[in-house]
Amino acid sequence: ISFLNPADVESVNILKDASSEAMYGVRAANGVVLITTKKGKGKPQINYSGYAGVQTISNSVKMANATEYATLVNELNGAQTFSNPSSFGQGTDWLNAVTRNAFTTNQYISVGGSTEKSSYNYSLGYFGQNGNIEKNKYSRITARLQNDIQAVPFIKVGYNAILESSKSTDIPSNIIYKAITAAPII
Repeated sequence: ISFLNPADVESVNILKDASSEAMYGVRAANGVVLITTKKGKGKPQINYSGYAGVQTISNSVKMANATEYATLVNELNGAQTFSNPSSFGQGTDWLNAVTRNAFTTNQYISVGGSTEKSSYNYSLGYFGQNGNIEKNKYSRITARLQNDIQAVPFIKVGYNAILESSKSTDIPSNIIYKAITAAPII
């Protein structure tokens, strides 16, 4: 349910017994999850929440540098594949070359309230996350409009609209494998 901003959720209920699932039919065989979104209550309120942070890779694999790699290949082959392993120096740490510290942010603002005959809640959210791999990123903008009006004592009219736009830039799934297995002498 990526279309729904988590800050718009008021409650989550899980129905798992047969009697509560009866009205949902066969589709409820594995249970039902009911998500209730927020509605305006009381005096008009403006709420804001947000955060920003940096993601880092912890427990990164320690890679052999080019000199260590050439020495290990010589020992593995039992021959002098590389005549002077120290001539390669540090080489390239490919895992370090494709990874980075990544910025992430989440911003959310809402306006809500109610009167005797109506309630409203409008919200706007932005979530942006760069991946730890270069050029990998995700962003999402969500907007939610909710309004209920008691037109006459026995008729209540309302709407609940959710708008969402997301963009994902993905990288090949085997890039970490390729970075770990690439020779540092290249």
